[in-house]
Amino acid sequence: MFSLRSQQLVSAMHKVGSRADTEWARSRSKTNPNNKEVDALAKTSAAGAHKEPLARVRVRRKLSGNIEVRGSIDLHGQQTTIRIITDSYLRTQGLYVYKYEVLSRGPNKNLVDRIYSEHAMAAGHKYSVRVNSDAGQPRVVKVFREID
Repeated sequence: MFSLRSQQLVSAMHKVGSRADTEWARSRSKTNPNNKEVDALAKTSAAGAHKEPLARVRVRRKLSGNIEVRGSIDLHGQQTTIRIITDSYLRTQGLYVYKYEVLSRGPNKNLVDRIYSEHAMAAGHKYSVRVNSDAGQPRVVKVFREID
């Protein structure tokens, strides 16, 4: 019969789609030479189980020479050309977050900032987009096209 912890382990493994083979061994058996090794592995595994997973961020080799300054780009609903520097997906919010550089002429040219979008764009690519007018919640409203 499975213990409650065993049932929780099996349930968690099914949720993440993982598979593991297990073999029951009498705990604290004096005849089992692997007890110390198993205890050490279990402690190491338990210590890392509660750490947050690393976020996946894609970065292209060509980075901007400018540093990111949040809120530095004047947003007023304009159409602009941008180059995506990094991209990552925020699973909980269902949004992409991009570090981007403005390529269009004007006062924002070469400035680097962050922007959010429901549209998927790739790091290292250039796009013609329309942005919103809320500097506190910068968003890409529409992607017109990718630029070669």
